[in-house]
Amino acid sequence: MLTKRGQLTIVAGAPRANHSGAVVLLKKDDVKPSMMTAEYILEGAGLASSFGYDLAVLDINGDGGQLTIVAGAPRANHSGAVVLLKKDDVKPSMMTAEYILEGAGLASSFGYDLAVLDINGDGWQDIVVGAPQYFIKDGYIGGAIYVYLNEEGAWDKITPKRIEGAADSMFGLAVENMGDVNLDGYHDVAVGAPYDSNGAGNVYIFHGSPQGLKKAQVLGGQDHNVKLFGYSLAGNMDLDRNNYPDLAIGSLSDSVFVYRARSVISIEKTVTTTPKELDLTQKNLIVHLCCAESYHCKQMTTFGLTMSFFPSLEVKYSIKVESERKKLNLPSRVIFNPRSANDYESTGVVELKGQGTESCVTRGLRLQETLRDKLRGIPIEVSVEILKPSTRRKRQSALPNLLPILDTNQDATTLTKVQFIKEGCGADHVCQSDLQLQYKFHTREPNRDIFHPLPEENGVPILSLSDQKDIALEIKVANQGEDAYEAQLSSSFPKSLSYSAVRIQSGDKPVICLANQNGSQADCDLGNPFKKDTTFYIILNTGGISLDTTEIEIDLKLKTTSDQKQLQAIKAKAIVKIQLLLSLSGIAKPSQVYFTGEVKGESAMKLATDVGSPIDYEFRVTNLGKPLQSFGKASMIIQWPKHNSQGKWLLYLMKMTPTGLDSFSCSNQDEVNKLGLKVEPSVSRTKREIGETPAKEGTTSLFTDKRKYTVLSCEDGAECIAFKCPLTGMDSNAVISLRAYLWNSTFLEVSVAVLFFLMARVTVFPERKVAQYGGMPWWVILVAILLGLLLLGLLVFLLWKVRGYD
Repeated sequence: MLTKRGQLTIVAGAPRANHSGAVVLLKKDDVKPSMMTAEYILEGAGLASSFGYDLAVLDINGDGGQLTIVAGAPRANHSGAVVLLKKDDVKPSMMTAEYILEGAGLASSFGYDLAVLDINGDGWQDIVVGAPQYFIKDGYIGGAIYVYLNEEGAWDKITPKRIEGAADSMFGLAVENMGDVNLDGYHDVAVGAPYDSNGAGNVYIFHGSPQGLKKAQVLGGQDHNVKLFGYSLAGNMDLDRNNYPDLAIGSLSDSVFVYRARSVISIEKTVTTTPKELDLTQKNLIVHLCCAESYHCKQMTTFGLTMSFFPSLEVKYSIKVESERKKLNLPSRVIFNPRSANDYESTGVVELKGQGTESCVTRGLRLQETLRDKLRGIPIEVSVEILKPSTRRKRQSALPNLLPILDTNQDATTLTKVQFIKEGCGADHVCQSDLQLQYKFHTREPNRDIFHPLPEENGVPILSLSDQKDIALEIKVANQGEDAYEAQLSSSFPKSLSYSAVRIQSGDKPVICLANQNGSQADCDLGNPFKKDTTFYIILNTGGISLDTTEIEIDLKLKTTSDQKQLQAIKAKAIVKIQLLLSLSGIAKPSQVYFTGEVKGESAMKLATDVGSPIDYEFRVTNLGKPLQSFGKASMIIQWPKHNSQGKWLLYLMKMTPTGLDSFSCSNQDEVNKLGLKVEPSVSRTKREIGETPAKEGTTSLFTDKRKYTVLSCEDGAECIAFKCPLTGMDSNAVISLRAYLWNSTFLEVSVAVLFFLMARVTVFPERKVAQYGGMPWWVILVAILLGLLLLGLLVFLLWKVRGYD
């Protein structure tokens, strides 16, 4: 029903008229004023379009002039439509279609219900259209509403915003203009979804705003144990006359529920402090929080509450300090005085007696004795909530008064920061520091704080490590700007280094460094505030440096709570060169051996002595510097000449024995006693060695002076096997002994061979007994004996004759 220029007109929908629907305009009968007659009937164009299923009257610009009828046709074109009708300018008794809003989804029932209201408060009425059967295949959507924000009547330029409901909820079956529920100047909308929550139904409340609709509240039918809650809606009516519109919600459980709007109030929270800045020179500073009284006292904080409208209310307030530090599990810099149960919060209740009145409280705060963070101000947060009346009031009417609620558009918390007085930061309280960092690696004399810079190659320091236990990292920090509060140097060390101590130059301000348990990180406090330059040395233990360490890298980063940009991390690098004071010596016993016998194959070898003459090798490692355990594990590599170039045996390794090591395990252990030979009993070996004692050199005349020499080495003439033996647990020295046998069968093919084996030299000769027992005939020996006897007899006869002449 609408009134235009004093004329009463009724608009009625007839969605089933003539199978397509119609919109009928009724006016008072000129003859019988008590009756209404049809002034005009506009029929729907499409078959079964349900034209006129829902109607609304649109005052486009809100001036009460031209009125537009908005009619829904949810079956038009199989998707639905909304038709905007206006009276014809030529024939005022007729209506013409001004614009048609078409539905986007097939069978979505677009236009099933609609509402006209000013959502964004621009003075132009907008349209909200329900499409309860809108869906997307394989999507969790069950219904939608389309929001058309009026752009000065240019409907063809509007792109609607779609708000979707849950699956199978029939969201948008009922759409209602609620009026301005929270009195914020923007109209609000209620949307029914009667099949939501498994058929219990829900009603969704959307608040208007300059940006459009915003979801604010959900009213549920499950709370009332009904079905299809939200099937119908009626709003924009004030049932209790409190100047707030109420909402009636229908269901299919023979029940109607009326929701009354609660009054919305604003509570203004004012926080002030006296003095406005905290003086660090006062060790026991007391801070008071005060309500609106204007008296002056030391460190007062005023907390004022102003209520826009409502009679007496009890309001609970909360004053919080250091909320961010509490989240970080850091101690509060201030405590309440007197102390409260919570160091970070103090609560209480004030009473507001009528609109425009104020009520104030006072709370004291005291600074802690020790403060590190002196740069950032102390935050004070104030929040309030309305308490329910503790006593039951007498009912004055059928509809009791409702407790008001706080305006959601108002900030729930008021924040104030009390700043510290910063002498070195200027009037803006912003300390702009300019920290610069330089470093240099040094050696440290044993048990003395005397440091010497490391030599450099191409600008990179070289750490030549021998027996020193510590090195030092010289740190120079300069500040060319304003004070740097909570200035700190954070250092991260590699596994090869660990923090040991810190040393400062005489006359400099002490620097305190705190390291973690394993010494891999250290934080050094430079000052709070840090004003000028400083130099100190970080002593680092080198116990983690191993033989595999080629460089060390330390991460350094300056930190401050003052304002400074580009504080980048710096990497301090140095090359490591380890100087091991090791000496290696070797000896072979005996240094000269002899070979003899017959050529035998491997299958004929049963005892180690069947191979040939024994040779004992002894290799000694002497450490004159730092124990090897400090660097890691060192290893001795032995190149063992197993075969000659033809693959024949040279030296047969029988066993390896360590001395001075905690454990011993060389590589290629299967090459030791490869053939599994047995050791000859000691008695037999003694007799054999006695019986085969070689003749002294030069006692046999059958050797020629010209000898053939063959030199064998791993590089020339010998195939070697590498034994890598870790020197585990070596302290000052270690010995590795090897027992080997010369393979006679191979050396019978040459006259002389010289083996160079590391630092042990062995010379091998053919056995001289081979010439003495070479198979001389017996008769030669007999003739020699007879000739000897004959010569002896002749000599005796001559001597006798000579004596006879005398």
